[in-house]
Amino acid sequence: MDSICPNCEAPLKALDNYCPTCGQRKLPDNPYAIGPFLRQFFHHITHLDGKFLRTFGKLWQPGHLTQAYFAGRRMRYLLPLQFFLLMNLFYFLAFWLSEVDTFDYPLFVMVQYLPFSEQALELVVQHLGIPAGTSEEESWRRVFEFAPIYDQRMRTMSKTLMLIFIPFLALVSWPLYARKKPFYGQHLIFSAHLMTFVLVWMATGVTLSIKLLPAIMAMLGGEISLASGQWNFVLSFYPAVFIYLWIASRRVFQQHGGWITLKSLILIFFLSQMMMGYNYLLFRIILWTD
Repeated sequence: MDSICPNCEAPLKALDNYCPTCGQRKLPDNPYAIGPFLRQFFHHITHLDGKFLRTFGKLWQPGHLTQAYFAGRRMRYLLPLQFFLLMNLFYFLAFWLSEVDTFDYPLFVMVQYLPFSEQALELVVQHLGIPAGTSEEESWRRVFEFAPIYDQRMRTMSKTLMLIFIPFLALVSWPLYARKKPFYGQHLIFSAHLMTFVLVWMATGVTLSIKLLPAIMAMLGGEISLASGQWNFVLSFYPAVFIYLWIASRRVFQQHGGWITLKSLILIFFLSQMMMGYNYLLFRIILWTD
């Protein structure tokens, strides 16, 4: 019996399994019955799984996904933003399980070890209502009492707003490679894939260096502290991202020699500054909304 597609209202023939106009799968007579519902669910999971695994595998070939997108091969892989959001979820779960922070700075770092720490400390003191004339020891005690509350909110917020890195990183990439790729949208795609790799590297790096490595050492009768694992991860992060960025830039922008190294270093520098600025932005939001 002929029918109408509920998605685009095009006519469907009785033998059509998919709409010839929009491609949506023909719904069963009762799509919410347990049998049809489970079949649709597993169809979508396995369809996503195949596309996801293909995209995830090509992520480890720097620049391949961006190059494929520019060449128009877009049905083979997840879209850049879709892939980034999925990896953002993966990143969030990895850090929720590990209880370790990388993108976000705890309060003791914000008020002691950064270029703006003096101003940050003054803002925290004002926020806590610590009166003038309070002893330095008492002020620090109250600041560090506030630290667990601040750190918990920072951990949550820092993993939900990372989408803003993509347009800002693209603004840096655009003038550097405008002669090769003149449109800002092209640099948004490049930045989305780069930031997806950053998320994946952070999540896998934390799992390997902070969780898996200490477990292996314990099985072998050795020991490695959590702090040592964190330092191993931190020391490997920027070199790994630089190498990935350098290879991806050569492939996507077709540039060679010392210029590609210099431009990659500039992008890495701005990425580190954006991370610091991102933490300061979240710091102000937390104080403002607390």
